[in-house]
Amino acid sequence: MYIRWKKRKKLVSEGGPKEETTVLYPIVCKNERVNGKPRQKFVAHLGHIAEFYMAYNSSLCNFWHDVRIQLAKLNMNESTHDKLVGQIAKVVPYRTEEDVKRYRDEIEALMVEARTIQGK
Repeated sequence: MYIRWKKRKKLVSEGGPKEETTVLYPIVCKNERVNGKPRQKFVAHLGHIAEFYMAYNSSLCNFWHDVRIQLAKLNMNESTHDKLVGQIAKVVPYRTEEDVKRYRDEIEALMVEARTIQGK
């Protein structure tokens, strides 16, 4: 199995003028022979991230969280899993499970603080 990247152009706006960005989709594929010729077979879509948002830790954490969930569903051996993660990490900066958990804890703390402020 290996990662194949799909790319699509998209317009994004962060409160200002729209900018064009590329959205990246990591797809798990495997090779199969059909009539003696190798063909790519789609296995799973792992998630997506826009290049524009790769500068934001929140987007990277959410992307890697989604990737881990989708890879876990594939029930593959550890070496194949690590190989796929390595292929993805060459394109999208890697975030560990601890990074994702720390980010989600920070968001939860901010939400609790916002609820406290609103309640006063």
